[in-house]
Amino acid sequence: MNTTTSERGSTYLLSRSAAVLGSSNVSTPKTQELRQISPALKPAAPEDGRTPLNRYGSTDSQRRYSAKRQQHNVTFFCDAPGAEGVTLVGDFNRWNPVATPMRRTPDGRWMASLELHHGYHRYLFLVDGTPTLDPNGNGITRNDRNERVSLIAVS
Repeated sequence: MNTTTSERGSTYLLSRSAAVLGSSNVSTPKTQELRQISPALKPAAPEDGRTPLNRYGSTDSQRRYSAKRQQHNVTFFCDAPGAEGVTLVGDFNRWNPVATPMRRTPDGRWMASLELHHGYHRYLFLVDGTPTLDPNGNGITRNDRNERVSLIAVS
């Protein structure tokens, strides 16, 4: 079958429409016109070498790194066996001292698990209200008030 450039482009659009809608039986005025040209016509890979789209409207390689996996589970541990209470404060909870209380583990350490976005985060432990740096953090930096705080890289 000889197709003109416009029909080839229409075939790609048909393929893209079907991929976005998740169906190969898409029926629009343009697809009906194309099926009149050839009843066997169905969405196919583009002839010009472009990558076909999946049902989400993206290529499969784009899907692997989608925005859905932007958050990662991070567990913080604080060694303070004699403390009455420990909380975690940082840029991820707007430095709110009551937002993220930590739980005591049987070995006397304190633990908190959070879902954090990819990137760098500044934080501190408040051990009985006293700001404490994390010796196991990725580094030390300064907060907006020029105070030393711990740094963690999430990727």
